[in-house]
Amino acid sequence: MALVLADRVQETTTTTGTGTITLAGAVSGFQTFTTAIGNANTTYYTIAGQTTSEFEVGIGTYTTSGTTLSRDTILTSSNSNLAVNFSAGTKNVFVTYPASRSVYVNGTKLTATNSSILPVGSGGTGITTTPTNGQIPIGNGTNYTAATLTAGNGTSITNASGAITVTGTGSTLNPQTSAYVLVAGDAGKTISITTGGVTVNTSIFSAGNIVTIYNNSGSSQTITQGTSVTMQFAGQTSSQTGNRTLGLYGLASLVFISASNVVISGAGLT
Repeated sequence: MALVLADRVQETTTTTGTGTITLAGAVSGFQTFTTAIGNANTTYYTIAGQTTSEFEVGIGTYTTSGTTLSRDTILTSSNSNLAVNFSAGTKNVFVTYPASRSVYVNGTKLTATNSSILPVGSGGTGITTTPTNGQIPIGNGTNYTAATLTAGNGTSITNASGAITVTGTGSTLNPQTSAYVLVAGDAGKTISITTGGVTVNTSIFSAGNIVTIYNNSGSSQTITQGTSVTMQFAGQTSSQTGNRTLGLYGLASLVFISASNVVISGAGLT
């Protein structure tokens, strides 16, 4: 079943009441619903009395067997936009393009008069709510969702009316005053350690994660290579792994090549 529109489709009916109507054949010079609309398809219709003021505009389904048109959805009518209880007499039934379903160009603005939502499959967003300040359409796999951006580590985001501002704020500081074991949430952060050193364990971080360690003290701090971790000292003449010492007020960067392989470099690092 599909919605079908066609030009110059008009028949007559003498059906009365509020139910399905039976079509009696094409008006001279017009097509029949059988020819132009086809069996089991829907269309926009108008039913108008030839000698009365009764009229109805709606969406109906045409059935070839019996040449009937159901009145599925009433859009406007002479009965306060409800189904019309048609009286006796001949009525014209024709395919129309209702104002409440029309989409048209008005200057440079494309207007849907009934505020219908253009679906994703037709090039729209499918979003049914008015976006708030800073919201943008973001795909969710099947449709779009109106959402604001969320700041990650090292950034701040301002979602404002008609604008989104992304600002780099640098690494988030995570101060520690005793022995500390890195956690997944430390990705992108700077650990400021004053005593006890820092331990790097396996399967905590993903490839590409970076953690910075700052020795915020006047004595050396140990960066411990945890079990099953390979912590490679960058820039050496031969492979060097194992624990590293970070001198006073030294700064070290850890770049994770995999969950268990990390490269360490920095100032004051031995």
